[in-house]
Amino acid sequence: MVHAIRPTRTSARCGFTLIELLIVVTIILVLVSLSVAGVMKVLNLQQRRNTEQTVSKLDKGLAQQWKAVIDTAKTEQVNPIAQGLAGNDALGNNRARVIHILMCLRREFPTNFTEATQTLNWPGVGSFAPNPAYVRALSGASAASLGRPPEDQSSACLYLALKQRRRGIDFDPDTGLSSGELYDRFNDGLKEISDGWQRTSNPSIPIIFNRWPASGYGAGVGNPPTPAIGTLQPFNAANPPDKEDPEGLLANLGWQQWLVQQNLVATFQTNVGYPLASPPQGASGPYQYTLTPVIISLGSNGKYDQGIQGADDIINFQLR
Repeated sequence: MVHAIRPTRTSARCGFTLIELLIVVTIILVLVSLSVAGVMKVLNLQQRRNTEQTVSKLDKGLAQQWKAVIDTAKTEQVNPIAQGLAGNDALGNNRARVIHILMCLRREFPTNFTEATQTLNWPGVGSFAPNPAYVRALSGASAASLGRPPEDQSSACLYLALKQRRRGIDFDPDTGLSSGELYDRFNDGLKEISDGWQRTSNPSIPIIFNRWPASGYGAGVGNPPTPAIGTLQPFNAANPPDKEDPEGLLANLGWQQWLVQQNLVATFQTNVGYPLASPPQGASGPYQYTLTPVIISLGSNGKYDQGIQGADDIINFQLR
């Protein structure tokens, strides 16, 4: 018997069509992009947490140093410049002590290299020398490093201030901060304090410091309902805005008028560098600035944008 040989059937599909390949590739790209976005989100969150930890450590060290300087200044002999600026009214001696404390804070917590090395002078009255440790630290720096941007100067000055061995201090930035939080950008021994952000452009933006933020970085920043740092507030004896002048002696309108009459406003600003608070137009009674020292990380974008929607700056008082 002869059997007919039937042809074998081959599959009609021997591979993916072009459309199916495009669909698969698209799905893979979507999954990859989602994975990358998730990884970037996790990295960004970790960098922010690292920066918050750095700012918190700096805030603790600064608080110790700030208190130590004030405690020492309260027991020192008042500098003649402070005495000369205080006026001759019944509160002159108390006001001179406040001005002396502020001069000490200016000397010990400079925000730039000029402040760190400047000798304050009032011809015929007296002088006020800078901290010798700061002068020594800056004497060996090159002209290029001394001309570094304001942000870098501010960060280097904060490092120098935190390095001082004052009484009751248990924070040393060289041991209290990691190698990733400190860097010597200009290779001159003047360290700066870095935040935790790893940026593709200008990755080494330092953490900055403003001693009395009535202008510049930190001016007017707020954390409601706390009154904005660097803004004018009516003087309240029960809760004064300026903790360094709890009696409002520098808010006294009579003394401020005396400064104007004696042409001493410029002398006060040159030697003290402290913003005098005058009442807004139409207001009555004394006013003070809220001038809590501010430590700021400029965030992932490297820009000071506090108060703007989407701001990512990290500020010390927000972490307390």
